[in-house]
Amino acid sequence: MISIGDIVRDLTKERGLGCTRENLQKTSLMYFNKYGRDFFPKKVIEIIEKNGYENVCISGIRTCTDIKVIKNHYGNKFFLIYVKANKNIRFNRLKNRNEERDPKNYSEFLNQDESEEKFQLSKAIQLSDYTIDNKGSLEDLKNDVYIMIRNNTFFKG
Repeated sequence: MISIGDIVRDLTKERGLGCTRENLQKTSLMYFNKYGRDFFPKKVIEIIEKNGYENVCISGIRTCTDIKVIKNHYGNKFFLIYVKANKNIRFNRLKNRNEERDPKNYSEFLNQDESEEKFQLSKAIQLSDYTIDNKGSLEDLKNDVYIMIRNNTFFKG
């Protein structure tokens, strides 16, 4: 799996900053402004090509540009899955994860959720090919994806 978030976290650390939500968003915006909004998806493609991956999961796709760049490069070999979970489940998972970037209370969580819209997340969600409701455990999610793969749900004509 390649995580756009991991790329952003690495770049934030290279800048000598802690991985708070604010610093991660500032790093993302700095790279967008300096290299273009296609910087992160191009970085993902570079990693995939460098390592010769044939099948890979990319997490952290947030923008329509991310989707467009990857889809233009891989064509119908790329499909987007929106993994959704209700706000309470997501908040509790973040609270349990308890990383520096995670909200400390529900109000902060809602503010962070709202700030994600800077990246036009809702528009990107509309471009998804499939949706998985992630209301269970991590094992449930993995099983849902496995079933989609096993049933060739992703492979069209």
